[in-house]
Order: sequence, then C-alpha cells, then structure tokens
Amino acid sequence: MPISYNKLFHQLIELNMKKGELQKKANITASIMARLAKNEIVRTDTINKICEALQCQPGEIMEYYEIDEIIDENGKDLGARMIIKPHLFEEDEVTPISNLEKYETEETR
Repeated sequence: MPISYNKLFHQLIELNMKKGELQKKANITASIMARLAKNEIVRTDTINKICEALQCQPGEIMEYYEIDEIIDENGKDLGARMIIKPHLFEEDEVTPISNLEKYETEETR
C-alpha cells in the first residue's frame, strides 16, 4: 500500500497508549484498527477522528510511499516491489519566508 500508518503506532508507543484506548478515544472500531495495522485504506473521517483524539496532524500518523517495480537490465519484470519514500523537493528549492508579517493572522497579533 502506498500509505503507511507506522507513524501512528510509533506515536501510540511514545504516548504509552494501547490500541484499545485509541479506539475508545477516537470512537473507531477494532476492524478499523486492524485495517490501519495492515496499512489498508481507511476513510478520511477516520483519520480526522484519530487526529482529534491524539491532537496531531495527519502527517504525524501516516506517510506516503511510492511503489516501483524492479526490472532487470533486459527489461524483464522481476515481480518484486521496492518501496521508495518520495522526495518532494530539493533542499535548495526551499525559499525562506523573509517577511513573516504578511502571513500573520489576527489571532497571532
């Protein structure tokens, strides 16, 4: 699966929280927890409930991976898959925000 929920389970360990506790706190079923453990598809409202329960952002509990086929030098598909964490941007492509004032909101002033 291109989405991994390993970060969720690492966060539960850090919080010393059992899966059953998260189920109750997030109001999700045991079958949803099983789907998460298998990195299967879950609905976005499930992600929302978990984020509300843990007071976190989706990126703190899930991660996207690209899956590529492994092909030999003759172009033959070897039938295996290699998981590659995508690189979204080069470090030198990041433009620092020099004037933060224009990004302030009423609440931060």
